[in-house]
Amino acid sequence: MQERGPWKVKSTEVKYKNPWIEVREDKVITPGGNDGFYGVTKALDGVCVVSIDEQDNIHIVKEFKYAVNSYRLEGVCGGIEEGHTPEQTAHKELQEELGIQAKSLEYLGGFDTFTSIVECTMHLYIARGLSFSEHAHEDTEVIEHYSLPLKQAYGMTESGEIKHLPTSFIIQKLYIQSPEK
Repeated sequence: MQERGPWKVKSTEVKYKNPWIEVREDKVITPGGNDGFYGVTKALDGVCVVSIDEQDNIHIVKEFKYAVNSYRLEGVCGGIEEGHTPEQTAHKELQEELGIQAKSLEYLGGFDTFTSIVECTMHLYIARGLSFSEHAHEDTEVIEHYSLPLKQAYGMTESGEIKHLPTSFIIQKLYIQSPEK
């Protein structure tokens, strides 16, 4: 029997697995001593990058998101493939999705999402020193390059128009640091 904090795991069964996620069900003894089960989704760790240029314009994407069945404004995001670092993935995703090469990436840290049922760390970056070329979207991506002033983007995080939490966090951090407030 394996221990996970105050929980005891009697057995684990993978219910579903693909290259991006794994869903498992653990048969457990709860902290209160009762038999139970716990479902956990493990997703690839990922990156989210918001680019900012010398004119204080941010560069993000407007992309259709299948899971929520709508278009969303988000930083450039992607899963970290085996053998790649978060920084390598950030550079790769910037090039693929927006055709951006960044001279520098500022690492803001690795953050967890929905820790009760999801095991996944999102690494957040700010990209600076931008140059632009052709993008190379994957055939599963419907992406529009979306550029707007930082102040406007900040307002969109406050109003809820930008709903993606990692993107909102990065934009708010940029705004707080900005002398242009």
